[in-house]
Amino acid sequence: MHRRLAIQAAIHRVQKAVKFNRGGHGSKRKRKSLVDYQHQEKRYVEYKLHVYSRMLIDLCVKYQAATLLLINQQQKEEIAKDDAFLLKNWSYYSLKEKIGYKAAKAGIQMIVE
Repeated sequence: MHRRLAIQAAIHRVQKAVKFNRGGHGSKRKRKSLVDYQHQEKRYVEYKLHVYSRMLIDLCVKYQAATLLLINQQQKEEIAKDDAFLLKNWSYYSLKEKIGYKAAKAGIQMIVE
């Protein structure tokens, strides 16, 4: 979370500074550093989701679990919808999706309750 907040702070700084970039040759060139930071944040989140999902599946394989049971998912999603900070900084659906396809690949059945 700390790294993601640092990237978001850098994005905010660049957004404020973009208006002072030299003009000419379009807004795409002026906003290039801003777009780079936004892609950096997206890549970082995707990487961490892959790492965490892989760790979970490796743990299931290590202990020879045949079924992965995710409990109280609806309740957790409702809590996340109420908290704007959590919803903005956590890609919960993407994490479930990655866990699901890695579990299927490892032969583990995933059940979401």
